[in-house]
Amino acid sequence: MPAVIQAEVQTIRTDLDRFSDVEINVLAQHGYEVTRKLCRQQKLLGEQQLPEGPPWAPIPSKDATTTTQTLSARSAGPAIETRLARLLQKSSQRRVLSTLFDWRDWPSYVYMVLAFVLLFFLPLQVYQLYRKSQMQADIIKSIAAGDPDIHQILELGTSDPTANWVGDEVREKPPSPEVSYEGVEVLSHSRIYDLRRWHPDEESQEHRGHVYVRDRITLKLLETYNGDGHFIFRAPIRMENVEFRQPNVGLRGVISRVADASELPGQKRTIYEFDYDLSHALPEEPVTIEIELIGYVPRTARAPFVIHTKTDLISVWLLFPADEPYRTYSLVSYPVDKKSAPRPMTNRYAIDHPYGFLIGWSVENPEEGRVYECRWTTE
Repeated sequence: MPAVIQAEVQTIRTDLDRFSDVEINVLAQHGYEVTRKLCRQQKLLGEQQLPEGPPWAPIPSKDATTTTQTLSARSAGPAIETRLARLLQKSSQRRVLSTLFDWRDWPSYVYMVLAFVLLFFLPLQVYQLYRKSQMQADIIKSIAAGDPDIHQILELGTSDPTANWVGDEVREKPPSPEVSYEGVEVLSHSRIYDLRRWHPDEESQEHRGHVYVRDRITLKLLETYNGDGHFIFRAPIRMENVEFRQPNVGLRGVISRVADASELPGQKRTIYEFDYDLSHALPEEPVTIEIELIGYVPRTARAPFVIHTKTDLISVWLLFPADEPYRTYSLVSYPVDKKSAPRPMTNRYAIDHPYGFLIGWSVENPEEGRVYECRWTTE
């Protein structure tokens, strides 16, 4: 094979693109001649005589065979060599668009499958996933519209309720007689604990953070109510450095700190009193009150809920930080005086987050004078 052809053979591309008949013949003949030359030099076949004729052309086409065989012969003219060399110069260039889809080239079928997946199948899957997510979002939005607690949980997931916190005034109040709930029915009492900014193991008080709590109580005055129209409830709170805040809309009350402290189950707690004027409310008309608070709590793995008066439904939600999720949890109930051992809670429902970020539970018609408590373990 002439040297000018051999120089061009070395630059022929080696991608998956289909070769022309001339390229195939030239490559095969070049390899044939190189092998024949080595066999002669190294005497790999001993004294056996090797063929002297033109190399074999694998493509028996008239143009390809005639051209390459003629060039391999000694009598070949330089014009034909030059013409074929120029033709092979183009063989070093990769042809993508012009041969992307060729029925004689097997990668074309792979490209067709990939094009179908990218242009039709994947967009269809993305659209179906979008439609499914939209449907789920609409369902969640509908549920949240009918349940204020779920609506609040969704808001907490994307916002910090303690940002720009300004606490309400807390008055001091001397001890007073026990509060009577005669003629008052609590329809529901829900509580949300947000522990995501709580780091009790930090050495510095500044970095220990706080627990955010939001209570929501819906109640009504019965026909038998004969009080002065004020609804007063007291809450013994174990938290330190407590600050309260009431929503800007809705019923607002007077918050007071009772002068003496209460000893409940061996723990010293401060009693806070909340006084709401319900004189404008009609009998049997539901009224909703809300209160938020933040404060520091020492390391604990319990969230108790104490029932002081008849309540139709209680609900509790706990949000945990992503870096310290809960591993397991249990729901128990026991008397305030702890005269009997805790027993499993008979709950209406319980929500267990798969990644340990959220616990939710609810109890219908809880017993008065009992503590309903969630206990958990962390990683």
